[in-house]
Amino acid sequence: MMIMTIKPMKILLLNDNEDSVSSFKEELKLRSHCLYVARTPEECLKLYQSELQEVFLKTDPVEHIQPFDAVILDCESCQVRGLEIAKEILAVNSRQRIVLILKSEAYQSISGGCAEEIKTSLAILQKPVATRSILDMVELKEVYAELEKMHVDTDVIRRANFRHEQILKILNTVTNSKAAHLG
Repeated sequence: MMIMTIKPMKILLLNDNEDSVSSFKEELKLRSHCLYVARTPEECLKLYQSELQEVFLKTDPVEHIQPFDAVILDCESCQVRGLEIAKEILAVNSRQRIVLILKSEAYQSISGGCAEEIKTSLAILQKPVATRSILDMVELKEVYAELEKMHVDTDVIRRANFRHEQILKILNTVTNSKAAHLG
């Protein structure tokens, strides 16, 4: 089993905790990803909008290029607004991948009540969660591992540079195909 390196990702992080930001920076440097940090919800939305404009102006809309490979919302002082920020981003770009990290009480109230249409782009995690675990999820490590167990050439999928929802559909299709073949 050959493991191909993941292409460098562009990640937007909303986080107002300096220790947490440092942890993300260290882990991302090891993985050769590019990190954009916003410390307030307003700064996050402004940066997102600016990058989205840049993508719209410089790429073909048919390609569905995302301004960021992932947006991670982990802001101690904006827990209540986290879902609102995610919804604002998804309102202008429904394909954007977002990871929302919440304290226990906020997680309990929000996680079950999300509309099905935003669940494909939005992952909600409960604190505490390790930076490495968040990035493994963003990189779809578990999905690729499942595909490899089913003898799918994941190097080809990685080189094709599919969006996260397309990779999840590939996993679903292969799983259903294997189940139908066995059944």
